[in-house]
Amino acid sequence: MRTTHRRALRALVGLAAVATLAACGSGETTSTRTAASSPAASTSTPSLAVTDGWVKAVDASQDMTAAFGTLTNTGDEDVVITGGRSDLAGMVEAHVMSKDENGAMVMEEAKDGHTVPAGGELELTPGGAHLMLMDLSSDVVAGEDYVVTVTTADGQEVDLTFAGREFSGAEEEYAPGMSHDGHETSTTSSSSR
Repeated sequence: MRTTHRRALRALVGLAAVATLAACGSGETTSTRTAASSPAASTSTPSLAVTDGWVKAVDASQDMTAAFGTLTNTGDEDVVITGGRSDLAGMVEAHVMSKDENGAMVMEEAKDGHTVPAGGELELTPGGAHLMLMDLSSDVVAGEDYVVTVTTADGQEVDLTFAGREFSGAEEEYAPGMSHDGHETSTTSSSSR
């Protein structure tokens, strides 16, 4: 009889140990999620989406294109987009149009990124703020969808989808002395976006 009690006791201890380990495992997962969303840790994933997102259809030989649309931030903190990445391009930067010293509109990297206000929107438009995709690895085809992963100032990443679209405009110039890869040049180069 004592042997039966010992076996039963061992079985109960074993079950208790398994239950404790399972509880610890689930607690770690919950803690990780909680830590990620606590103010002391990095902020939670930004509530960022794109509406009517599109990217100008181009041949890869043109080396670059741009993405446009309405960015919406449903969160209660501003989201600052500093750049990004995409399988479509070697580089993704936040760009703006500005006047040079001669009053001509030129394109340049947005030094402070693009701010999408809390509970608000930011329009990415030809001739205005946009996401520049450079060093294209393939053609951008009208009607195809392309994912651009934007990076925020606090290091978060958000996937946004843009549809390829034919567009004949947006042939702006870069800021004098700058090429599409940010290196200095002796002449202004056309953007071909």
